[in-house]
Amino acid sequence: MSQNVRTSQRSERLERSERIERSERSERDKPLRDDVRLLGELLGETLRAHGGEELFETVERVRALSKASRTDDSRFHQLAALLAKLPVESATPLARAFAHFLNLANVAEQHHRIRRRRAYLADPNARPQTGSCQETFERLVAGGIAPSAGCASSWCSPRIPPKCRGGR
Repeated sequence: MSQNVRTSQRSERLERSERIERSERSERDKPLRDDVRLLGELLGETLRAHGGEELFETVERVRALSKASRTDDSRFHQLAALLAKLPVESATPLARAFAHFLNLANVAEQHHRIRRRRAYLADPNARPQTGSCQETFERLVAGGIAPSAGCASSWCSPRIPPKCRGGR
């Protein structure tokens, strides 16, 4: 078998593995998306109550245009025009609203990681957790990349030198 065929087969296995992983990740991350959506709604209610309807509407317009501008250059230009014509005094509340949302999204992500880790640890028959050393090495082997002797154990079970543990 030629090197090109082996490389192609290895590439196909990795692509198939990545497609499966994306599908699993989408389902696995649904609780995270739900949490972020809930926190965004609560932030929106807070913006309305403390900043008024005008601030809320501005934040929503900027959010929608920002999201759309990822795939549509005309939306980016609309966003730039909207931001350019906003009064300077509205910049701080707008920036704070987005900063608060990003902080809330980070809190939701931390909570989600803890939730996922607990679920993983509670199931003794679970596959290795995505992103763990064990899961990474299994994917490499499945992709046709043979581990060198002791490589996996040295990465997954690092030894801490006595000097770092307080010993001599």
